[in-house]
Amino acid sequence: MPEWETLAETEWLDQIAGCWLDAGSRALQSRGHFNVAMDASDECLQLCRHLTGIDWPWSATRILAVRENWVPAGHSRHCGSAIYRALYPQKVSMLPWETEHMSHQQSVARYAKALQKEIGETPKMDLTLLALSGNNTLAELEAGENGIPEFELTSLYQIKGRGLPALGLTPRLLNASRNIVCISRGLNPPVTDTFRAHSPLQSLAAQDKVTFLHTR
Repeated sequence: MPEWETLAETEWLDQIAGCWLDAGSRALQSRGHFNVAMDASDECLQLCRHLTGIDWPWSATRILAVRENWVPAGHSRHCGSAIYRALYPQKVSMLPWETEHMSHQQSVARYAKALQKEIGETPKMDLTLLALSGNNTLAELEAGENGIPEFELTSLYQIKGRGLPALGLTPRLLNASRNIVCISRGLNPPVTDTFRAHSPLQSLAAQDKVTFLHTR
């Protein structure tokens, strides 16, 4: 069972901004660019808006959406577009899922090639930001249907109760990330059932690279 640190809203935003600065500074110093993976939850979008106020080399930052709804870019439910808008006017490099006019398998293959070209054959994330509250939880991503087609970092799954096809990065992304911040909002942090027996967070929770933050 992970230990959640409960903070006021301004505190958790500032704490994650500190994680961003720390992980990003080390990445920029070592190789000149900063790789971040995040979802498009309300919590992460709020964080993006908070981050626009910091002095940061945004042109050297590359962001990957960890999940993407099967909708055109610019659609209200397109995750990559939502992240980009939340960071505006800062300009970041987004690695987009291409979903229009192709099958799921074609989209996965296209994304795999783009990811390997931009990030490398064995991608390494400097920071991964995930919200474990509301409808978009890691457990739901792991429980995705239709298996894992072709590329080891991508999977096709259905969000429960919505029926909207989506693409997402598999939990292997967590093992490829140097730092992980899990965010939860609500009266109480997630209970043990949130983390299934096969969840990579069960083993990662004991490691220093995972931070669990909760805000009411």
